[in-house]
Amino acid sequence: MGKTIFLLYANIILITLPVCDLKANDDLPNVAKAVMEGSAEKPEAFLFSYSGKTCKVLSTGEGSCKGLDNRSVLFNLGLRESDRVMTVFSFLYAKNIYLIYEAHDEESSAGKIMQLDVKSLQSKWSTHIPGFNIGEGLVRDGFLYISAFGFIGKIDIRPLAYHGSS
Repeated sequence: MGKTIFLLYANIILITLPVCDLKANDDLPNVAKAVMEGSAEKPEAFLFSYSGKTCKVLSTGEGSCKGLDNRSVLFNLGLRESDRVMTVFSFLYAKNIYLIYEAHDEESSAGKIMQLDVKSLQSKWSTHIPGFNIGEGLVRDGFLYISAFGFIGKIDIRPLAYHGSS
């Protein structure tokens, strides 16, 4: 008896996509996963863009953004020497860039959220995420909802404002 073998061939089409471009939409900001350079096991860098600027975060935590004028502005995630960035998500909200990232050394992994000034790229604040396998995040009504293994959090990211009289 002869056997019939069915083979399914799939054509793989590679499409070059622009780096994730962050759009300023304070009502419903788009949290986007940065494009990875290198392998998933050992990423070299992560790319994202906003307002015509292209940004690159190296696995060491050093970053830069370059505008149309070709000037670069540097920033740093402040990682320990043994840590390496494994995942980066980003979004633009209220004239600030937010980076959600996970870093690991050979034994452990944890995440952080960092707010950067959109012009100077100086860190305004950062907070630790007590978990690994960080999720993409969701922004609604001025709150960032974030998840990691064994953790769900809600962070108020609305701009601080003083209300009162002097």
